[in-house]
Formats: sequence, C-alpha cells, structure tokens
Amino acid sequence: MERTFISDSEDQNVQMEYFKGSACQGRKEYDKAIEHYTKVIELKPDLFEVYNDRGNVYCEIGDYDRAIEDYNTAIVLKPGLAYTYNRRAQAYCHKGEYDRAIEDYNKVIELRPDLVAPFTGRGVARLYLREWEKARADLMTARDMGTDIIASFHKEYESVQDFESKHGIQLPKDIAEMLTPQ
Repeated sequence: MERTFISDSEDQNVQMEYFKGSACQGRKEYDKAIEHYTKVIELKPDLFEVYNDRGNVYCEIGDYDRAIEDYNTAIVLKPGLAYTYNRRAQAYCHKGEYDRAIEDYNKVIELRPDLVAPFTGRGVARLYLREWEKARADLMTARDMGTDIIASFHKEYESVQDFESKHGIQLPKDIAEMLTPQ
C-alpha cells in the first residue's frame, strides 16, 4: 500500500503513537493498538493510513461495523486506494452484506485489474448469493492469475462440505471440484 505518512518535520508524538500502534497490532495486542491509533487520530485526523490500520484491527477482533466506518473515512481522505476497498469488501463479507462486498471488489478491479485477491473474494461472495456462473468465472480468473484458490478457500473452510453445511448452500459439482484438493 502507498504510504504518504508523517514527514520527519511533523509532530514526533504522532509518529511515536503510530509506531506504538503498529507494534501492538503486530503483537496482536489489539486493544492497545486501537488506543494508540485513536490517539494519532485525535492528534492528526487527516491521516488515511491510521484509519485504514485501525480498521484492520477492528476486522481482526470481529468489529466489522467499526472497521467499515474507518475504511469509509480512509476512502474519503484518500480515494482510489484499492487496498482499502478490498479490506472493506472483506468486512462486508463477514457481515453477510455480499452485494456491498461485490461493489467494493468491483471498485478494486477497476482500480487495479492486476490484483488477484478481489477476484477470489468476489467469487466467494458470489457463492453465497448462488451466482454460479459469475462465481465460477471469478474463481477461474483468480486461478488463471496464479492464485491457489483451493488454499484460499480452505483458509476459511475445512472443506466444501464445511462451507455447504455452515451456509445451507449446495455448490454445483464443478465448482465444488474446483475448490477441493485433488
């Protein structure tokens, strides 16, 4: 992700709080990371990176509404960053708002058609909506771009059967085969 962060001439307290937040996030000390990022926002509310990073922390702890709120602010401050749209799409997926997730994945693809992640994410979102042809096309595109779609799918689900039982969705045989290790 592009960084246009604080220059050396800017407030050292802002820099210190940001780096403390990053360090806490890296150690999975999420409450502390949120505290530090919030302090940075209080001191300098125009840094899109901080909203983006705090949104990532909120996603990690499952607070998707706050994550989306932070991603929205980051997008207002710095429109056109594919990464932020992709992260917001993931948060929408976790909330079950698949149509909104697909809108964001579409934006990512518009901004950065060379990225693979939005094709995988959009393909999975379309599975939830039972949009089989579109899901198949996205997953095949991701696979053709070099992504191991089976590994990506299995980060979230133990198996196709796990996905189907959790969501009450029966995948078409060809899609199930695409997502099953050989």
